[in-house]
Amino acid sequence: MALVLNCVDGELELIVLNSTNSSGSAIEWLTISRDNSGRKQHEQHIQEMENGYGYRQIFQDSPVVGIIIDPDTGNILDANQAAVDYYGYTLEELQVMTIRQINIAPRGEIDECINKVSRNHYKAIPFRHKLKDGSIREVEIYSGPVKLKGRILIHSLIIDVTARRRAEADLRESNRRLRDFAEAVSDISFIIDEDGRYLDVFGDERMLPVPETEFLGKTIHQVLSEDSADFILNEVQQAIISGIQRKGIYEIQIGGEKQYFLGRTVPLTYIVNGKRTAAVIAADILEQQENTLQMIYELRRRSDIINSVLDGKVDSNESFAYTCSSLGLDINLPAFVCKILNYSFDSGDCNSQLAKINCDRKRKDKMMIALSEIPNCIVWGCQDGIYVLCYATFGKHEWERSKEIASLIRTKLLEDDSSMSVMSVFVGISEVHTGIEGLKKNCRQALSAVLAARSRAVDGGGVVHYREAGLFQFVSEPLSGNAAREYITQHIGNLLEYDQTKQTNYLVTLEELLRGASIRETAEKQHLHPKSVIYRHKSIAKILNVDLNDYQTRLTLGLALQLYKLNANNL
Repeated sequence: MALVLNCVDGELELIVLNSTNSSGSAIEWLTISRDNSGRKQHEQHIQEMENGYGYRQIFQDSPVVGIIIDPDTGNILDANQAAVDYYGYTLEELQVMTIRQINIAPRGEIDECINKVSRNHYKAIPFRHKLKDGSIREVEIYSGPVKLKGRILIHSLIIDVTARRRAEADLRESNRRLRDFAEAVSDISFIIDEDGRYLDVFGDERMLPVPETEFLGKTIHQVLSEDSADFILNEVQQAIISGIQRKGIYEIQIGGEKQYFLGRTVPLTYIVNGKRTAAVIAADILEQQENTLQMIYELRRRSDIINSVLDGKVDSNESFAYTCSSLGLDINLPAFVCKILNYSFDSGDCNSQLAKINCDRKRKDKMMIALSEIPNCIVWGCQDGIYVLCYATFGKHEWERSKEIASLIRTKLLEDDSSMSVMSVFVGISEVHTGIEGLKKNCRQALSAVLAARSRAVDGGGVVHYREAGLFQFVSEPLSGNAAREYITQHIGNLLEYDQTKQTNYLVTLEELLRGASIRETAEKQHLHPKSVIYRHKSIAKILNVDLNDYQTRLTLGLALQLYKLNANNL
């Protein structure tokens, strides 16, 4: 006989069993156990889901964090291995938890969400979930109802977006700072795509021809005049194609007046709507132009005064001392002078003589302004170039220091004007002197040195000290004009004519031979066979009707070659 007595709350059951053993004696068992009906019901739900078609395949083995929730209670009925790994709880721990123990949103917000997703599918619901270690993660939840064995449950996929949200926040903060900075400066900036469409605008709206909002989405040609738009669009496209920053002066019509801007066009790396982009930064240069004009005036005034001194028009010490004081020049300090020559000063770029003079002056003004930025230097212009006086100290290393400063001067010019070629800028350096006569001597020595540098342009050095000038130490004036042309024609004219007619380069071979290079060295340098060099040696001697082994002949031809290099553009 068995007697089962259930307690009132249904949680305990009392079981009394009466039986007899083999000898006929009575045996009684008394068992008290807890009712596991709730647990059994839960296990039944799980078993039902386990029996669902493909459940293991599409849920349990999924790499995406997934949980199954009871919409009536919020209990977590099941979780896949990805959820166990992500939250840090065991499967058994998750199965006795509710979603409210993981989701830190207010209870009402969670219940409202459960109510919605139990009826419809929802994508990317943002929440914050708490892991077992206490860390809070930003997540997006993709949830919807799922029917398993006749019951409607909620199937949720959880995507961790913490890193993305932080990156987005950092990007927003970076953009905010960039915009604040751009708005704080007086320049105006644009982001423009390769078709000339405005994507963004920063800066002082007073510099714009139309309100900022009218730029966005429009093309350059819809906002600016045709000429201005053509120029800016070309700058944008050239910068994007070349990948190199470009500079230019922009002339834009604003409020019926022409305004000038110093523009920089910088290629960007990101793509917008499949189009490459560039940033255009425009600075109002009206005030800068006024300052530049004032600086040019002062530089020209200084040049006129110093040249007058050098020409002997200011000959008294008193007058010179006063003049030097007004220019900030102290002739009592030891100094050396660098003379700068550039091919552009005597190029034929401009049509008329007056236009050429104006071109040369503009180039020279730009170079002098750039060189004025070098500390402890006085810059002035002369007819055929630029002088730079540099203060120095006497000593055994002054020659090395002067060469370093001259190289700095040359580098400064090449960096400031990208149109200049390394092979077109020459610097000559004088010794160190003091006083009026010392300044005049500095200029003569610097001139000799720069002529030597120019005559050796093929070597690519570009900088020569007076000590290295050789025969040019005896030159006090540029070797140009009719006398130079006659000397060149007399001594190497036949060879120049032969090279031009036969399309040869015997003149280069002659120069190598005059330098003392051996037959083998000359052959290697000019990519010739040694026998070809020997043949050329004999041919040159025959063309010029000279003995190339004669010392005086070699000096004469060497001077003719140097003069030719100095006057090649004018022959």
